[in-house]
Amino acid sequence: MQVETLEIPGATLMPWSNLAQSENLDDIAVDLQRSCMDPATQEFTTVPKNYTLNMAFEFLRGDALRWAIMANDRYCGNIEVREDPRGYSVGYNLAPWARGKGLMRAALEAAAQWAWNQGIACLIIEIAPANVASQKVAEAVGAKLVEKGELLTYEYCPARGATPAAGGA
Repeated sequence: MQVETLEIPGATLMPWSNLAQSENLDDIAVDLQRSCMDPATQEFTTVPKNYTLNMAFEFLRGDALRWAIMANDRYCGNIEVREDPRGYSVGYNLAPWARGKGLMRAALEAAAQWAWNQGIACLIIEIAPANVASQKVAEAVGAKLVEKGELLTYEYCPARGATPAAGGA
């Protein structure tokens, strides 16, 4: 499987593998580092507390089923589909300057549609109970809460009635 460029309202989901050829790779790395040092990102992810610019460049060189969320040629976050012992999961992160604009909802809908087109039946989303913003994104797209524990586990499956809305938002 290989990701492809996806258009969403207000942004483009750029395949992660394309970032290395980007003319503004240095700016993307700086924005990635700034995003990773955001207090909310630090609280709700496993990003190292001392995330450096070198770490950002290393992460940008990685290969995964991942997209960079780009708006006006600026890095705004990322979303990825990854193999999980239970099937496939999705993880996402949005930079502070991009929040509150509906970008993550639209990105999640687009990435899910891509995954479903690849034959992936269901996506698992795990969210920290205190991460209300991520819960709202999952619920807005129709993901169903299936387990409460140390993390909240949502399933985003077309067979269970979750279908990306036309046009996102």
